[in-house]
Amino acid sequence: MPTTDVLNTAGSLAYQFPEMKVYIGTGDAAPPDSSPTVFSNVYCSRVVQSASGSRLDYAELTWALTNHLINRTQPANFARMIDVRLPVSPTELKLHRGDYVRESMRLDPTEESLTAQSQMRPYHFGEPATAYKVWHEPLDDVEQIQDDIVFNPTVDGQTRFNRSSKSVESPMGPIDLNTIYLWAHPELADATYSQAYNDQTRSEWNMQEAVKSLCYLLNPYQDFIYNPSNSELAAIFTSPTIPIRDIRIPLGTHLPQALDALLIPHGFNWYLNYTTATKPTIKLFKIGSGTQKTLKLQMPGGVLDLTLSNVNKLSIDSNIADSFNQVTVLGDYKRYEVTLPLHAAWSSAVDAYEPYRLAQDGPDYEENQSAWRLWIANEAGDLDTTVSRFGQLPEVPDFWSTAFAWFSPHRRVMEDPITMIPSDPASASGPTDNRLQRIPILLEYSIDGGIHWKPAEDGWSYKICPDQIGVYFDGHDIPVELHEAGNNHRLRLTGTIASDERLKHTAFKSATNAVNGRVFEKVFVAGDKFQWAERKSGTFGSRFAATDYPADERDDSAAIQSYAEKLRDQNQFADLSCEFRLPGWHDEYKIGDLLTEVDGRELSLNAAPSGSTVQRYVQIVERRFEMGSGGPETVLIVDRGVAQ
Repeated sequence: MPTTDVLNTAGSLAYQFPEMKVYIGTGDAAPPDSSPTVFSNVYCSRVVQSASGSRLDYAELTWALTNHLINRTQPANFARMIDVRLPVSPTELKLHRGDYVRESMRLDPTEESLTAQSQMRPYHFGEPATAYKVWHEPLDDVEQIQDDIVFNPTVDGQTRFNRSSKSVESPMGPIDLNTIYLWAHPELADATYSQAYNDQTRSEWNMQEAVKSLCYLLNPYQDFIYNPSNSELAAIFTSPTIPIRDIRIPLGTHLPQALDALLIPHGFNWYLNYTTATKPTIKLFKIGSGTQKTLKLQMPGGVLDLTLSNVNKLSIDSNIADSFNQVTVLGDYKRYEVTLPLHAAWSSAVDAYEPYRLAQDGPDYEENQSAWRLWIANEAGDLDTTVSRFGQLPEVPDFWSTAFAWFSPHRRVMEDPITMIPSDPASASGPTDNRLQRIPILLEYSIDGGIHWKPAEDGWSYKICPDQIGVYFDGHDIPVELHEAGNNHRLRLTGTIASDERLKHTAFKSATNAVNGRVFEKVFVAGDKFQWAERKSGTFGSRFAATDYPADERDDSAAIQSYAEKLRDQNQFADLSCEFRLPGWHDEYKIGDLLTEVDGRELSLNAAPSGSTVQRYVQIVERRFEMGSGGPETVLIVDRGVAQ
């Protein structure tokens, strides 16, 4: 068996390592089996194993040419799988599996060479996303919705849980995974009758359920790669309260990138473990948490002792330039439900025109299309506030001095109120019995100067203005009731408006944990995650504030604070970029392990400053097994992880 050596400083043999072995599968795309075929005259020079789907695993191969490169053509329907293993006792250690997908030929007057690559490809992880699966009760079967996969989406400013209570079994059988939940459309009604009709309820996705369902949606048959088991997921997701909010997996996404989108923002990562089963298995780990291990490097001047030195080359780059230690997160604009008076927004010269003249077939309609039709709140000061019309001064609403912190005068739009009413008021006793609905924008009028108010007449046809707060009556006739009331008519509109102030939190620089003594602030805009809405009382208060109707008020202040502090805590330390080269083959260092120091030289691998209350050890995110000119080497690549 070919071997490679590690020598001590005296030049004598210290240890002998076997070479990596390359096997090839049959021509039917099957992987090498338990009695694999050696790939003759092909040697492996490098195996790269990486965490996440940003770079999938691969192996570099070299042909030992016994003849010139002649008559090589591209084969048809080529699908051969490659295994790379280490022949160590008691069984061979699996390092890589992939497809033989790339060849590189080089010919010059003095040399001919042929190299190749075996790669783990996205199609090994199953199918791209083309739909998500839901339960269709009328058909008593699983159905598909051909849209992006989504977990707990934000709909109309609300987080809508969309995990169905319906579950299915894996196509591979229960095998420790007998509860795989389906999705529910986020707009699936949750009224009592609707739940009975659909025979399901909506619940919140947690991480364990989301990962499991995602894996079995995209990799149902596990032809090449095993999904993680339920027990493995339960062991990694020990906290069921990890919030998942508005995670979307676009159509066409394969499982590696889908797992990245779901896991990495929540502090988790994954890699392929080749040693656990007949197929590689997806293995999850928590970023910044893992088995703590040290590297060893003797002090200069001593004789090499492999029990005291297992690394012969290393580079450590400590960089605080990109470390930010203060974080401001901006959520969505703060919203208020208000009731605003509306004012005439046409020329006063036609105030006294008779209604028939302003009808759509009347003689004066073409030149006066806004007369007795357009009413606005004057939030931008479009109307002269010194001229009284119909007994009112069209004053600009004084929002800035009535509990609206930032509210400059400009045109804005009105949205639906946040006041909720049940879809079936007679049978409703709350959201558990009947889904509450936001009411539409409410237009009311008065013909006695605002003493009594009534909803807009059924016969009125009007539209809410799309470019300012107001209404436009677009029917054949003007609202005659208002015209007849003269100076006694009043209009008001109830809805929700956005201020110019966003929900905001700043996580200030820590006195003990920040590695950079200067303040370096980062601003993140996350309007889709954090909202704030209030039904206002008092000046411009909503006419529903005094009713028993509930309101869809929202205050994500605590959540945005937690998010800002988490971002600060993850990024206030030094960025340690490290590469460690260990002579020989070393499987004892796994992806996900934390490296704490280089023992012997006492080189700390903690990115936190002295005196910090936390530790931030680097974490292995890539392993490389390389056959170089100086013999075999194991290369460890790390990431700075997150704070513990």
